Parts: sequence; C-alpha cells; structure tokens
Amino acid sequence: MSETQPLRYDVFLSYNSKDKQEVRELKRRLSAEGLTAWLDEDELQPGVPWQRLLEAGIRASKSVAVLVGKDGLGPWENEEMQAALILATTNQRPVIPVLLPGAHLQSKLPMFLENRTWVNLGTDSIDDGVARLIWGITGSRAQPPAAPAPSNHPGPPSGRQVLCRLRCQERATSTLHWRPLAFLDTLCRNFPETTFYLSKRDETASALGRPANMSSAMDMMMSAFQNEDIVILEVSGKLEVMASTFLKIALENLDGYSDDPVATTARIGKLIDEASDRLYDPDLAELEEPVIRATKANLRPTKKEYRAIAVINDRLHDVSVPMIPLIAKHFGCELQIAFELPEKGIFSFNMSPINAYNLDKQIVDLEIQVGTKITVLVSGHHSEEAGAAVRHVLQNLWQCDHWLRSRAKDWDDVRVIPELIRYAKEMGRHCNTAYVHVQNPFISNLISGNVFVNATGQAFSKLAALEQLATPHAHQYDLQIADILKRVEEVERKQTVVPRPGFALAHAAMERSPRISISFGVYPDGVVWSKTDGTVNLVAMVICAQDTYKTWRDYMKRFSLLFRSVPDLQRRLLATRTSDDFVKTFRDAEISLARV
Repeated sequence: MSETQPLRYDVFLSYNSKDKQEVRELKRRLSAEGLTAWLDEDELQPGVPWQRLLEAGIRASKSVAVLVGKDGLGPWENEEMQAALILATTNQRPVIPVLLPGAHLQSKLPMFLENRTWVNLGTDSIDDGVARLIWGITGSRAQPPAAPAPSNHPGPPSGRQVLCRLRCQERATSTLHWRPLAFLDTLCRNFPETTFYLSKRDETASALGRPANMSSAMDMMMSAFQNEDIVILEVSGKLEVMASTFLKIALENLDGYSDDPVATTARIGKLIDEASDRLYDPDLAELEEPVIRATKANLRPTKKEYRAIAVINDRLHDVSVPMIPLIAKHFGCELQIAFELPEKGIFSFNMSPINAYNLDKQIVDLEIQVGTKITVLVSGHHSEEAGAAVRHVLQNLWQCDHWLRSRAKDWDDVRVIPELIRYAKEMGRHCNTAYVHVQNPFISNLISGNVFVNATGQAFSKLAALEQLATPHAHQYDLQIADILKRVEEVERKQTVVPRPGFALAHAAMERSPRISISFGVYPDGVVWSKTDGTVNLVAMVICAQDTYKTWRDYMKRFSLLFRSVPDLQRRLLATRTSDDFVKTFRDAEISLARV
C-alpha cells in the first residue's frame, strides 16, 4: 500500500520500558544534533488507543531504532518490530538495532535483527555510538568528535584532579546505579558554578575511557562504574577545593547506599562535617560568613527516609497518577513506590531529580486492583511530609480523583498540588469506616440528591425518564443533557442492560468527568423500555469518564450482587415515598451485605 502520510520524524524509538531513562537521554542527544525522534511518552495522546498511535508513529518516521537493554526486548516492542520490518521491506527504510549499556550480544533476538549492523552504546564511546546511529538514520556519515583527553573536556582549562577508589557495593549490585547517582547529583547541585567529571583509571592511573559528566545521568550510567574502580574526579570552577573534597568523601563511602540510605548519608554527612572544619578553600574568602555557613549546611546530606504502606481504595487513572511524582517534586525529594501483583511479580517505580520526576506510564496499564498494598519509600529533605502526603493520596485515591476532575483542565501544578495535599489529609481524617479502606464508596453515597420518586399517575416515556435522570449530572458537571442522551443512545444500540425484570440501567462514558455519577428514578406507572424488555419501574443512569470505565464495570457487578443478595430490595425501593427514604433503604441494604 502506498504511503501518503508525511514523514515527520527522523527516527522511531522502540524500547523496553525498563530502559526509559537511557532512552530519554538518547533522544536528548539526537535532538541536540537536529534530529526529531518519536518517543511514546511524548506522543501518546490520553484517551486514544495507543496501538493505533504506535503504528501511526512508525509510518511517520524515516527510520526505526530498536533499542535493546539488559532486559532484552519489551513485550510490545516485538509487535513494533514486526511493523517496522514490514515498512523496511516495502519502503526501504532502515531498521537499526541499538545495544544499550548492559545489554548482551548473546541475547536471543529475532533473526532479522541479528543480520543487521548494530550500534553498540555499551562498548563504543558515547559520541562514537551516537554518530554511528545518526549515520544509520540519515544515511550520511559524519565524523564523530575526537575522544577528548582526560583533562581536555568542555569547561575551564584549569581545575583540580583527585584520585579515588569508588566504593559502591550493595547487596543487590556492585554497579553505580540511579539511586546513589541521585545522591551524588544532589551534592553537585550545591556548586552551580562548578563542573564535575569522573573517569576510570587502571592501577598506573592511565585513562581507561573518556570522562563522564556527573550532571548527566546517561553519561554516568553508560560509563558503568563498578565498585573498587579507580577513578579520577575532575573539578573546575568555583570552590574547587571544597567541592572535590566533599565529592571524594561521597565516592569513597557509598557502600550500602540503597540498602540503608539513612545510615549511609549519616556516615557521609559526619565525614563531610569533619572535613569542612579543617578545610581551607581560597574561594571561601570571597564569600560572606553567612553564605559559608549556608553552603556547608546544604552539603550535609541529612536525608531521612520515610516508609509506609498505603492501601488504595480505587484503580489508578490518568488523572490521579500524575499527581504522585508532582508531590515528590513539590517537596524536592526522592520517591519510590512498589507493589506486588498476583502472578505478575513485584513492580517498582522511581521518581527523583535524576529522571526529572517522570513516572513510567506503564503503571496505568497494569491491573492494580482496589485493596492493593503499595509501599511508599521517600528519602531526602521533608521526607516525612512528602511520604505522608503520598500515602494520604493513595489511600483516598477515589476522593482525590473525583476532586481533581472537578478542577479545570488547565489547572496550575504549583497551586493545585498544595491544595490536593490538604484535601487528601482531610479525607484521611474523615475516612468512613462503614465500608473500610478496600472499598470504593457505596452506591448510596453517590446517589444522594440524584433520586426521583415520582407519584402514581405521572406518565413517562423512555425519553422523558432519561431526560429527568440526566438533569442532575448535567447541572453538577456542566454537561449538556442532549450530549448525555446521545451517548446513552449509542451505548443502548450495542447493549441494553436490564439486570432483572422491571429494573433498567442506562449508562454512558463522557470525555473527562464525572469520576462516576449515579441517578435513580422510581416510575410507579412504568416506562416502556423496549419490545424485548417490556415495562420497567426502576431506572438507574450511570455516567463516568472514559478512563474510569473499568470502575463502572465493577459497579455493574456490585448492582448485580446487591440485588441478588437482597431479593426484596427492588420491592422495598419501589415502596419508598421520598428520595431520602430511597437512599436510606439502599444504604441499609449495602451495609447489611458488608457485614455478612
């Protein structure tokens, strides 16, 4: 089939979500060279089927880079590769396999990748590897920048070099990974006018590779520093003596950082305090005494660690999930959340300055059920406040999601996050123990004010009944009644829901809000619903946001269970005379079922 779609991107990046951080840095490097790269987290529009957008992204790209990390190909990456291979063979587009740092050439890979020329970012120098990738993308071979000599990197020609032996052994790994790197980055940020480079040496102090820029997580991780490596720390700029002394202490005392960050930071902090008392740096003479004290105080890594368990009372959705990293960013701390899913294993997600507080979108695709226990681990300044805020949001996820949907779409993070934190804390104080922490709100909690008990002798057509039930939803969520009825009608064409004789459910999904909203109507004279279903006397209308449709499916099961477990509930509801009586009858039935 001929291509009519314009080729907007130079390269489509296909990757395993576990390699997201390295891929982001690679995209940044390509962008710096003037190339446009398609990356899912930047291009996938919420609410649109993502498989279709992936295919469109491949078709709009001049080439495809298949990125392979230490965990191999991702489950969806295989499908992307198949689409890329078809395009490559029919449109003569290059498909470029790229080995990320830590990947193994011996990994079992599809045959068509094994027969293509690789770009190896693990063994090639970073500049050489990126240059080879650009060659594959553009078809034009550019001369890569010459590998710099150990002291001939960007930055002032003068500087200070310090020889260290890296100590970063942990129970799980001997590689310097993202978490201790985040700690080192925090130290470096205290010297905004200073540059830091780190390079490996052999026993004779001869260079084993180009220096890695310590302000670039990608640069540091690609260098694959290991415990017991001999390294040269090169510092240029202001406060060189102080900066090199503090960083040398940190590099030589990172053992067990992830195993016990509190003890490790306390040990490093004590050593930094002792060193600062006998330290002389000529640049300190240019600073006033209060500035010196503030600088030393900021450099003491007095990080505390906060741990807690949060039991979520709702599914995770696209509205509430982005709030979690924004809370960590608000407090300037490092956050990790982890949980276990049956038959799938343990999942862990990290948010910190080193990954720009980006939360992997994979978390929304996981089937994380109501009642899942999520471990919250926070380290850094204000860790206790930040951890408590995250715990409150997760434990009151339903209420927070509903609260967020009532805000304007273009709300400001800086203003909303503090308000959300206060709201979640207040919700935690008034948690309703009637349905405990692993239950979404009762149906009866969602219908207060949305019940119509019509008198005998009031005749209703189906359209009139639906208009009556749609009215409170429209007023509460600023929707158009006609739009609600149109969506209900579209759903009815596919599926009429009559859980039991005489009781009909009308439902529809709206674009963004409400979270979920339910109205009820009692029609003593009956409403002709359809030729098949006949006349009904009890009608419920449920509308929800598109991304909360699974929650509505849960409620449909709850409707079925409730009416089946309380056989006379329908008769009792039809016998009520006021909306308050209706809600009370419904609530009593739910509570009686919860106590069984």
